[in-house]
Amino acid sequence: TKNMVLNGTTGLRTWEAAFMLSDWALSNKEVFANKSILELGAGVGFTGLTIAKHCNVKSVVMTDFHEEV
Repeated sequence: TKNMVLNGTTGLRTWEAAFMLSDWALSNKEVFANKSILELGAGVGFTGLTIAKHCNVKSVVMTDFHEEV
């Protein structure tokens, strides 16, 4: 919403894009295998956690800007 954008709290919800990217990652696990992953603007972390759990990565670091997130 407009308030979420203005307050910098867009990371307090899971966006449709996170579901789509996670689905793609699960269908292409070899892209992430044995890699270190950095997710900037992770919000609630849905995509990063999905990749961490299912894609046999070395490590995952997720960050977000807003302290509430």
